[in-house]
Amino acid sequence: QETLYYRISSAARKVCGSSDFRRTGSVKQAAENKSCYESTLSQALSQTTASQVASTN
Repeated sequence: QETLYYRISSAARKVCGSSDFRRTGSVKQAAENKSCYESTLSQALSQTTASQVASTN
């Protein structure tokens, strides 16, 4: 599960971009990227968990 979390987290970071304002060039963009990352990670983890539960039944 740790490996799966790492892979999902890495993919979300690639899709959403950096949340470091020094890299994005603006605080607003960094905040938007962070929000994207958190939302994407949450959705992916909930879908993965639901999928794992369904496959065990």
